[in-house]
Amino acid sequence: MCLLAALAWRSLAAAQGLACDACHGSPGPGRVAAPLCQSCHTGTALRNSGRIRFRSAMDESGKPRQAADATFGVPLNLRYAQATGHGGLKCVTCHGEPHQQPHARVLADCAPCHQKVDTIEGGPHGLHPLGEQWIAAHGLAVDEAGAAACRKCHGTDERGTVLSRAQAERRFQTRYGEKRFARGTPIGCYSCHAGPSPA
Repeated sequence: MCLLAALAWRSLAAAQGLACDACHGSPGPGRVAAPLCQSCHTGTALRNSGRIRFRSAMDESGKPRQAADATFGVPLNLRYAQATGHGGLKCVTCHGEPHQQPHARVLADCAPCHQKVDTIEGGPHGLHPLGEQWIAAHGLAVDEAGAAACRKCHGTDERGTVLSRAQAERRFQTRYGEKRFARGTPIGCYSCHAGPSPA
């Protein structure tokens, strides 16, 4: 990479509060050219490497962090820019290029690509669809499979985690009335359903 391009990437990363070292490690023989997504996104709410996600791909020893669960990773020996996922699409289609503003483009809705969604599972990373259709059908999914599958993203207390945050302003019509969620709000079972008081 030329010096000007490296300085531009460094400037972009600094503006977001990330140093190049957060993804690539310290300069020297241990530096990583293409870190794995799962070095920061180490798993689900049920199974992860201490946290669901980290702000650095490196562990305390300076080596790439090992994921407990690669649900949000790329296949080993593949670089993110070439990896494919849901429907054979390249990961960059939904998540952006590696050096774009990280995580600025997180496609979290089926509607941009699918006019109709006939399933309640099987999305990228095992996600369910979002929107009114899911709101109407999710009770059946819980009745059939139980809430354990929901806890992977919505948390062991079913109150929501970083994995279940609304990626945009959301407004749903439910049998409990209209529910509104600001962007970034963790969504859990008790966002709509009555449940135990917060701990």
